[in-house]
Amino acid sequence: MLNEAPPTPVYRFGRYTVDSVRRLLLCTGDRGRLTPKAFDLLLTLVEHKVEIVTKDELLRLVWPNSVVEEISLTRNISVLRKTLGEKPDEHNYIVTVPGTGYRFVAPVERTEPPSPAPQLPVRKPWLLLTAIALLPAVAVSAWHFWPRARPS
Repeated sequence: MLNEAPPTPVYRFGRYTVDSVRRLLLCTGDRGRLTPKAFDLLLTLVEHKVEIVTKDELLRLVWPNSVVEEISLTRNISVLRKTLGEKPDEHNYIVTVPGTGYRFVAPVERTEPPSPAPQLPVRKPWLLLTAIALLPAVAVSAWHFWPRARPS
């Protein structure tokens, strides 16, 4: 079998689902609008659930090989909080750890996506029909060209 990538998990918390394969945030079936970096940030926080992720770690993980100001991180955290419906005095999902970083605090359920059904071999009826159609021609050719014993 070919080297297959390990299944990428789906995360559920509250009324939200983070589909890391299709890169979607779903809210009870409706699609949430996130920029690619905001999605990466959310995914990183969810994957490190309950852990404090420092600002430096987030900058390194979400913006690899880039020089980014901390304001980009702050802006994207703000976008996530709005998208998740948090009010300024609520911290149901993302908590700021002053001077350190952020922590995702909602209970997260991680599930593996269903594995695809095994693929059955594709039947090729045309191949069988071609073989059946050619069989008489092969038989006649073999009879005609087969060396025969010559009468002496």
